[in-house]
Amino acid sequence: MKIMSELFTEDTGEGGYRLDRLEILNWGGFDRKVWILNPGTRNSLITGANGSGKTTLVDALVTLLVPNRSRHFNQSSGNDRRRDRTEDSYVRGAYGTTRDESSLAPQVRYHRPDRKSAVSVLLAVFTNSRTPEPLCIGQIRWYGASSSRLETSYFLANEQMSIAGDFSSIDPRGEYRKNLKKSRDIEFFNTFKAYAAAFRLRFGMRSQKALTLFNKTVGVKDIDDLNDFIRRQMLDEVETEEEFDKLKSHYADLLQAHNQIELAGERIRLLEDVESAGNLFRENLVRYENARDALDTAQIAVAGMRRILAGKELDELIRNRKMQESRLSDKRSGLEETDSELLETRSAINSNESAGKIRELEFRISELSGRLDRVKSRYEAFGRDAELLGESTPDNPEEFGRIGALLAEKDETLSGTAGKLDDERSELRASHIREKEEIGELQLDIDSLKDRQNNIPRVNLEMRNRIASSLGWEDKRIPFAGELMRMVSGEDAWESAAERLLRPFSLSLLVADEDSSELTSYVNSHNLKGRVVYLRVKENLSLENVYVKKDSNRLFGKIKVRSDSPFSGWIESSLADRYGHICTDSLEQFHHAAMALTSSGLIKSGGIRHEKDDRFQRTDRRQFVMGWDNREKIALLEQDLSQRELRIQEMADRLDSMGEELAKIRALREAVSRMRNIQDFNEIDWYSVEGERSRINGEISKLRSSDRILDSLKEGEKKLLEKKKTLSGELEDCIALIARISDREERANEELQRGMEVLEGNDAEQALVDFRDALGFNPEAGSLAELGRQEYQWRQKLNANLQSCTEALNPARNAMIKVMTQYIRPSAKVLARFPDWESETNELYDDVEYLPEFENLLSRLRDEDLPGYKKRFREYMNRKMMESLVSFSQLLDNADVEIDNYIRDLNRSLKELPYDKVRNTYIELKKEVNSDPVIRDFRTMLKNSHPDKGRLVQDDLEELESAFHRVKNLIQHLDSEESWRKKVLDVRNWSRFSAGEYYRDDGTQKQYYEASGSLSGGEKAKLAYTILASALAYQYGLRKDPVRSFRFIVVDEIFSKVDPQNAEYAMELFRSLNLQVMVVTPLDNIRLVENYINSVHFVERGSGDISRVHDITIEEVRRHRGDSQVEKQ
Repeated sequence: MKIMSELFTEDTGEGGYRLDRLEILNWGGFDRKVWILNPGTRNSLITGANGSGKTTLVDALVTLLVPNRSRHFNQSSGNDRRRDRTEDSYVRGAYGTTRDESSLAPQVRYHRPDRKSAVSVLLAVFTNSRTPEPLCIGQIRWYGASSSRLETSYFLANEQMSIAGDFSSIDPRGEYRKNLKKSRDIEFFNTFKAYAAAFRLRFGMRSQKALTLFNKTVGVKDIDDLNDFIRRQMLDEVETEEEFDKLKSHYADLLQAHNQIELAGERIRLLEDVESAGNLFRENLVRYENARDALDTAQIAVAGMRRILAGKELDELIRNRKMQESRLSDKRSGLEETDSELLETRSAINSNESAGKIRELEFRISELSGRLDRVKSRYEAFGRDAELLGESTPDNPEEFGRIGALLAEKDETLSGTAGKLDDERSELRASHIREKEEIGELQLDIDSLKDRQNNIPRVNLEMRNRIASSLGWEDKRIPFAGELMRMVSGEDAWESAAERLLRPFSLSLLVADEDSSELTSYVNSHNLKGRVVYLRVKENLSLENVYVKKDSNRLFGKIKVRSDSPFSGWIESSLADRYGHICTDSLEQFHHAAMALTSSGLIKSGGIRHEKDDRFQRTDRRQFVMGWDNREKIALLEQDLSQRELRIQEMADRLDSMGEELAKIRALREAVSRMRNIQDFNEIDWYSVEGERSRINGEISKLRSSDRILDSLKEGEKKLLEKKKTLSGELEDCIALIARISDREERANEELQRGMEVLEGNDAEQALVDFRDALGFNPEAGSLAELGRQEYQWRQKLNANLQSCTEALNPARNAMIKVMTQYIRPSAKVLARFPDWESETNELYDDVEYLPEFENLLSRLRDEDLPGYKKRFREYMNRKMMESLVSFSQLLDNADVEIDNYIRDLNRSLKELPYDKVRNTYIELKKEVNSDPVIRDFRTMLKNSHPDKGRLVQDDLEELESAFHRVKNLIQHLDSEESWRKKVLDVRNWSRFSAGEYYRDDGTQKQYYEASGSLSGGEKAKLAYTILASALAYQYGLRKDPVRSFRFIVVDEIFSKVDPQNAEYAMELFRSLNLQVMVVTPLDNIRLVENYINSVHFVERGSGDISRVHDITIEEVRRHRGDSQVEKQ
């Protein structure tokens, strides 16, 4: 004890406010009556078994002195148990749970379950030996009229008061307050803030931090880590959630504005597809209508001609028909006379017997001759087909049967081979067509390149040339940026990557400021049938007028700009501003850079956006667009053209070969099919038929040689038959001619009627005038037949044109309907990104009639909505978001500065407090920036999230978008990871703390304490208690005004894990500061502090789970324990 007494000789006097009495009514388990603790301004100890109510008494003191947001109930337990205690649970007296038999859910039990009658009062009296007036503070709690809201009234009195004597009849209307104000020196408050300000002033506390420190002192437990001890016990946590909520609210507005821009942009993108498709549809519709009108005009003109020619031809046909009808009558009379003579001759022949037999045999010969021709024809065809299959013509049924058995198998084999070959030929033909088209495009590209020196793609160049020609400008008046740039010599390794990054810029047209209005007007009013990007150059600068410090490590330093263009200086400046990417293949350097580029084409922009496009080979110079020398590109393309021509010739040869093979196979299959159609050998056995015919001819010859009269009659019959045949032919020709003339009459009449029908209601004369020259036909000299032939040609040509227009119109309509549908019902990806997409598509339909609606919507979005959204987005970012970010950052920075100030003030107090009296040393705390990468990265992220105000003022869209994504990244990270947010927004974690022990004589350092983990238990306790005591001395104002100061602390189980020597050190330290200490500890730890205690508040739980407290002196404790010989200091 001697050593300890040497450590502490500080005399702070006996002034200051100490707790004289604590009274509670209906607080936790202390029920039904007023319970009183009487420490009498001396050190005391609260003890009792676990669960008896010790913490309930401590929480009553904390409730009296600490605001709710800084207060922690039940600090001796873990975090989970702390949440079990609330003001509501204390007022109602929660003490356990039961299980509801019906729902099996746990039900909390209360000493005071009826809210209407539950009233709780806390009262504490503090006295100061240097002042005559005590200070009584207290709080009254009850439930309002609805019995759901807990109400609180606070009071402060400058005299002794008690619950029993002054607050025994509390009414909800507050009449007791009026009565007390009349009889007592008392003031009531409606808020804790006003109440605390009043008693802090009386207690001489420096600030509200003194109350927080009182609360922290109660909960001091773990002193193993110096950093944690200072952060958690010495420093207040800054409330950042409210400011973060404001930041999120402003971000939500910003995000909504950005989403509106993205939504409008996506709508415009899809609507521009509708616009392009609509323009194409209208162009095709005009061509179709013109073709249809041309056909209608032609039909009217032809109808007029037909009316004239049909009338003339009809008159001529009627005259000719009458002439032929007279000739027909003559032919019929001659035929009747010949038939009569023939009848007489045949009657004579029939009377001859041989003639009947000969007629029968001749009829048989006629049948056999016809059959012989058919059988012999089949035999020859079968033989040819058999030869194709490598077989000979069969001469007997057996050989015919063998060949028939082979045909089915042969047909199946040929079918499989033909199918496979036809599929291969179809695929090759499609590839051949595609290759021809690509060769055509490639030849056009080569021809285009040979007419110029730049590497700009032909399609882009043609659009530029069309625009320039329409405006009457020379092409060079609006150059592409790419034709004015190339790589610096020796930088070939970066050419491919540079080409990819700079391609959009390279393919942008440059237009002088004075030309921009005219160009914009033209572009806006014309369908360009493609995409164009042009950049307005507000000031043309030569290279001599622009100074850009070249940096060969950055992309713009590797680009050479053509010096003979008025845009050169502007390009140089733009490259430096927009393409300052660091060129590096070091991924570490790439990671740390805000803008970077690797030689493989990986691009980083804005610190967050990464892109790599490998759709083309990196070294494929055919895709390069920069430079003013295209000879190498032409050579590569010509080489590619030669290779493609060789490939297409190989394809053509192979297609011809395949066609020949298929033709052979088809011929074989047809032969097989024909051969299989012949089922019986008799169908090709012509030898047997020929033999039978020869035999019958022999019989006829024998019969004729035996009768000469018959021969004479036969000769007469023959001549009459020839005459009849001639007359019949002439008769038939005449009839046919009359029929043809009648048909022509009918057709001419029909033509006349057709012409009349077409001409009804139409102006034939005007149509003839409009179309005569185009038709090239004179209706006065022509005929209907000639008109029909020429009409067919005209109609073919006009129908072909109409068909072509129809074939173009239908796909154009379908394409337009398709993009309309894509707008009305976009992909699931678009709907997921923009959930309210369909809010503006409900009244649209994918129909041609709604094209104007789509165009009006596009015009509104492009001209009104999108500019408005962008303006609002810029306003949100420039004003609300920046202000909110600055406010949020300022809150955190101010909190960090507050910590600096607090450590400085604490060090002043520490310097006044001797740490080692023998060596005359003191403690000084050090604050350093925390090197934790999580904290460091957050602070960097927070700093980088602030937009470049200068660039935003200049309407830098790239910076605006980049700033938005940086803010988005920050807020989403904070919002999605609560544990990370709590760590990085707790400014106390931004610093690490250490302590140094210094000699007071010369200020040299005796020892450095970076972390208490390496210290002994006694050293840790001594250091922690010293810092705590210093904080108390400062915040309580012990040295500022010893008379008017607060001298009371509560420590809850602080000595449960320390040895007696450390407990003694702490109590001596508190005594040196003249502090009244109320220690809370279990029964088995009383010995550690009993030499510093005057009285004990013994807490126990009686029947009905009611807590009770009894005051006894320390001597009574010792007597009860039988240990009265304890050494006293």
